[in-house]
Amino acid sequence: MDIGNKKRLKMKRQFEAGYPPGYECRQEWLAAGVLFGMGAVFSFHFFEELYDAYYKLIWIDMESERRIVEGAVAEPFMKLMEGRAAMFVPYFMFLGIMAVYHYFYYYQGAKSIYLMRRLPERGALTRSCIEGSLLCMGAGAAAIIILYLLYYGVYLLVVPVECLPRWG
Repeated sequence: MDIGNKKRLKMKRQFEAGYPPGYECRQEWLAAGVLFGMGAVFSFHFFEELYDAYYKLIWIDMESERRIVEGAVAEPFMKLMEGRAAMFVPYFMFLGIMAVYHYFYYYQGAKSIYLMRRLPERGALTRSCIEGSLLCMGAGAAAIIILYLLYYGVYLLVVPVECLPRWG
């Protein structure tokens, strides 16, 4: 086994340590990934809004040249982004519900909740219930920030400089 695989396996074990022992977290990761992906795909509606905003700024003359409408100001970026964050609410709700489910997971089968409460390490039960979900929430939030920064970059590339809204 090469060093890269060993590191990946170690990271995977550390990440799985944030879940109850014996819990199959792959299905949870898959479901969370699907929900996040759906939110990302639905947020692509931004490009339709940007397209509409762009074509309000220009007109096409007789020679088929694009000209900027005099005094036109583009929709502010935040106005175009209204409602996009709501597309990711199911992702975060799912992870919150799964954190609660992790706690109730200990009551199944051998009732390992009693063992977890007697562990000498304080907070082991709480950490194993919420750590995995919190890590996924943090990763999702970071991915959303990156996605929105990409959207802002596209906005700045598409909207002519003279049509950008002024701060003030």
